[in-house]
This record gives sequence, structure tokens and C-alpha cells, in this order.
Amino acid sequence: MPPESDTRRLKMALVDVYRILNSSRVQAATTRRSAVNISAVAGGVLRHVLDEGPIRPVDLAQRVRLRPPALSRHLKNLEAEGCIERVPSPGDGRGALVRVTRRGRSAIERLEQTEDQIMNEQLQDWDPQEMRQLLTLLDRLISDLRAPAQ
Repeated sequence: MPPESDTRRLKMALVDVYRILNSSRVQAATTRRSAVNISAVAGGVLRHVLDEGPIRPVDLAQRVRLRPPALSRHLKNLEAEGCIERVPSPGDGRGALVRVTRRGRSAIERLEQTEDQIMNEQLQDWDPQEMRQLLTLLDRLISDLRAPAQ
């Protein structure tokens, strides 16, 4: 078992990585370079709709951990941008599903390509061996953290 100080440093490092990747500076660069002008949260919603859609908004709210009113605002914006569309829910005349449009799929592709380019530029001094080593350790960390706590 690692010493508590190492565990604390690891937690702080993970928080720092999360903050950097979600910072306004990185978001602004991604928006500028991808020409996709949607918020980071809306981008996450769009990714979920792409991966899991068509999906009911109530189910999507649970998946993305947003309250329905907040999700509704993001869905309206994504719909106004032409990234998603609402379609009738089979077997439920009142309900609707949301699904990604061709434009939404293109937006996700541009966002992901831009994010990859930015990270590649930031990690350009890393050699492939270092990257593989980090990925192996991160895979192990994720696996261990997903195990139920005792």
C-alpha cells in the first residue's frame, strides 16, 4: 500500500489534470480551433447522445448527471445549432427521444480531433515509451478504483 502522502499527491494530481482539461483556456482554444461553439457541458451531452441515442431526455439527465431543467437548456441550444433532433418515441405517442444529426456528428468529430491535436502539441516532448507507461498505469488505476471499496 502506498504511503498516505503519495495517495494525497495522486488525488491532487488527478484534480489538477481535470481542472486543466476543463479550463476556460483549453475550452477557448478548442472552440476557436474547431469552430464548434458549444459549451463543454453541451459537448458532453452531445457525446452521450451520440454514444447512447436515440435516448429519452430523462434517461440522458441521469447519465450526464444534470437536473432535467439544466439538461433541457443544453438540449434546446444543441437543437438550435442543428446538432440534435427530437424524434417520436416508439410506443409512446407523448414522449420524444433525442438523437444526433449529421451536423452534430461532424461537430463531435471536429471537437475530438481538435482536443487530440491540442494534447499532442502539449505532450510533444514525451517519447512513445513514456506515453505507453502512463496509459498502462492509468488503466490499472481506473480498474482498481472501480473495484468496490472495502
